[in-house]
Amino acid sequence: MKSKHNFVIALLIVALCSASISFHCNHKRWAQWRSEMQRRSEIARSRLLGLRALTIVKCFTVKDAVGKNMIRVGRDYDGGYVMVDDFSECEAAYSF
Repeated sequence: MKSKHNFVIALLIVALCSASISFHCNHKRWAQWRSEMQRRSEIARSRLLGLRALTIVKCFTVKDAVGKNMIRVGRDYDGGYVMVDDFSECEAAYSF
């Protein structure tokens, strides 16, 4: 009878160790998967931010002002700004 109990106890210990190892491996895989998903999410966010920045930069490209006069605005020796001479309805002008 004792040998039967010892066998059952040994079987339970083996089962618990197996379950513990399985949990540890699955937990490790889960952590790796979650880490990979976070990394991919960060890459996607940075790509989206890059696309937004590119869209904004494209808005500031130099364009030809067909049929308009250009004027230099600014003080002497400050580099100045070349802008379209169309300030009739403007209170402020910005040059990027």
